[in-house]
Amino acid sequence: MIDLIPKKYYEERSVKLDKLGLVIAALIIIVLISLAGVNYLRLMVKQNALAKKVQIAREQLQQVRNKTTEVLKLKQDSKKIKSQLEEKQAVMGSRVNWGLVLEDLREILPETSWLVQYQINENNEFKLSGYALEQNDLEVVINRLKKSKYFSDIYVELTNQTQFSQSGYPTRVVLQYQLSGQVVVKGGE
Repeated sequence: MIDLIPKKYYEERSVKLDKLGLVIAALIIIVLISLAGVNYLRLMVKQNALAKKVQIAREQLQQVRNKTTEVLKLKQDSKKIKSQLEEKQAVMGSRVNWGLVLEDLREILPETSWLVQYQINENNEFKLSGYALEQNDLEVVINRLKKSKYFSDIYVELTNQTQFSQSGYPTRVVLQYQLSGQVVVKGGE
């Protein structure tokens, strides 16, 4: 077989094919680089979004830590307050309605006896000091205290006859006394 096509035709076609191949190769490379660039940009956007989410999560975690610290401090404060309350309740015992106790004490004293001092300590022990016009008046006070539901363990610490004077009244011999005992704690009275 004889080739009738001139040689030059093959050479031009070969050059055209080589140029076309280069253009296609360049286009493929450009497309690949563009795709890589687009993917890189997408990844950068995702990374920035994730970085923002991580920052928000860190801020919220810090807020949780702060709140946890506050809660722990409040728990410690609560325990401290409960402890103080328990100590105070141990010292004070159950609730005492002091109005009723004082009303009872007023009824215990006859008109011929009066108090000058009434003290109660943290253990509900009391001391009262006063005067009575007669020995019988002191006996009435002691007996009424012993019968009272608010007082117990009555003890006479001091009795002494003494001169008593008050402006506007004549000087008189009276019985000075000091009694002690326990205030009875009744819950809810």
